[in-house]
Amino acid sequence: MNAISSILERKGMAVVAIDGKSGCGKTTLAKKLEDILGADIIHMDDFFIPVKERKEENFTVAGNFLDKKRFLSEVINQIDLPSFEYSVFDCRSQSIREKKLIKSRIRIVEGVYALNPEFRHAYDLKYILQSEFEKRLERIEKRTSPQVFEQYRKVYIPLEDMYFSAFDFSECKCIEI
Repeated sequence: MNAISSILERKGMAVVAIDGKSGCGKTTLAKKLEDILGADIIHMDDFFIPVKERKEENFTVAGNFLDKKRFLSEVINQIDLPSFEYSVFDCRSQSIREKKLIKSRIRIVEGVYALNPEFRHAYDLKYILQSEFEKRLERIEKRTSPQVFEQYRKVYIPLEDMYFSAFDFSECKCIEI
């Protein structure tokens, strides 16, 4: 929180990225910061590519489940504006369901792929959360159906492992939860 306060004093606005593998606590931490600091949260899940539009390369290239073009144009290219809106993708309905207004001086981008090298230049603070594999699985299982849990085990977790192996995250601060 001291780091965020320092950036606010210097720039008037702070942009924080929280990345990490599924089930490590990214959304929980972002929600706590939202409650304490009045931050706006931008969820990376809002930028996933709909299932019907996914191609083979989405399953073979690190971070390719994300609509990077839309994230760049709707968020990264506007993140320093006093306020902006972006379209929210709903994973359940597989459609854009609404627009979300971002107007706080503290913006938190949370989710797997938030620290993709194409986006990092826009962030003031860069964090990667880490947690034990079994604890992560337990959390994922609690919040999903058995079918979705199996998708995590077979598809999403290996893709996240590929993402964290493909890129250098040494400039990011790691936090164990």
